[in-house]
Amino acid sequence: MTDLPEAPEDAIAAPAPDPVAEFQAALAQTIRAPLVTYGLIAVNVLIFGLMIASGVGFMEPSATDILAWGGSFAPRTAAGEWWRLLSSNYVHIGAFHLLMNLAVLFDIGPFMERSLGHVGFLALYTASGIAGSVLSLWVHSNIVCAGASGAIFGLYGGLAGLLLRNPTVIPAALLKRLGKGAAVFVGFNLLNSFLPNVDMAGHVGGLLGGFAIARWLDLELTGDRARVTRRTLILSGGVVGIVFGAATLVKPGVDFDKEIATFTAIENKALARFQALVEGVKGGTITDAQAAQALAAEILPPWRSERARLGELNLSPGKQRVAMDTLLVYIDAREAHWTALEELLRTQDKSLLEGMAGRVKAVEAALEKVKQLAK
Repeated sequence: MTDLPEAPEDAIAAPAPDPVAEFQAALAQTIRAPLVTYGLIAVNVLIFGLMIASGVGFMEPSATDILAWGGSFAPRTAAGEWWRLLSSNYVHIGAFHLLMNLAVLFDIGPFMERSLGHVGFLALYTASGIAGSVLSLWVHSNIVCAGASGAIFGLYGGLAGLLLRNPTVIPAALLKRLGKGAAVFVGFNLLNSFLPNVDMAGHVGGLLGGFAIARWLDLELTGDRARVTRRTLILSGGVVGIVFGAATLVKPGVDFDKEIATFTAIENKALARFQALVEGVKGGTITDAQAAQALAAEILPPWRSERARLGELNLSPGKQRVAMDTLLVYIDAREAHWTALEELLRTQDKSLLEGMAGRVKAVEAALEKVKQLAK
């Protein structure tokens, strides 16, 4: 009987297989570099850089700036500017908002892109972002919404969908790591949900959109690439079609800033004409009767028409309603002054002078309240 030689004491045992490394290596064979993820990050950084270069605030851009760069706002978007449903996903409200979103995209993006392929990943990301924008459109009528959060929530919704479809494929250790990133991202957004003007509806819409798409997909690791890409495009197109159909049912609502701008233009024109009449009467270039006729024909009709239009606006209770009511008081006071002045100039009834000073004071007091609200 021959004895077998003993193994050397310093012999190194073969390392146990690492399921995470094996899984990631298999995914890397399908797509070596997540180019779409890197491209999305680059586009978002580029757009933010252009915003800053144009003078937009680095940390806290104004709602006006965000809207100008493509943010979604129900009175504009639902009135026909549907491109905002997509463009708003690439505009960010400050540097911290951008960095948080891109850090999470860098974490989850490569995995989802390698799982679904370049085209499938971009389709899911885009459809989720649009789904988030549409739900935001339904929920928020007076908030300018922007950011990639909805699309990124869609990636996590997509991950949940993939897990239901492929429950045993993704290693537990990898899921744990991805789960930590998800917890940080979701936790950050939940904390922010207590702040004013935070769009949680967009996050939920993106999450649901991503889940609805990926629930019916196979991982690239186990499925046929062409079939998965084709199915992703079909499902993404279906989601976009459904949510866009829902978006067309949204009533545009009131674009408060636009309404105020319209009134301001009418006010400036009326005040300029009134000042010209005052100077004309004082300088003797026009008669009292001519000034009265100009007030009655040129100033009061558009002023009253604008007052009627603003009074019919359907504003929800809140700051805008209060601001509009304050503005209407000013408009009424100005109309009362001009109406009395027109009668005085036309009839030369000196008794009307008694109430004129009080009407002027009423205009000044109402205007002061408008200015205080505008600060």
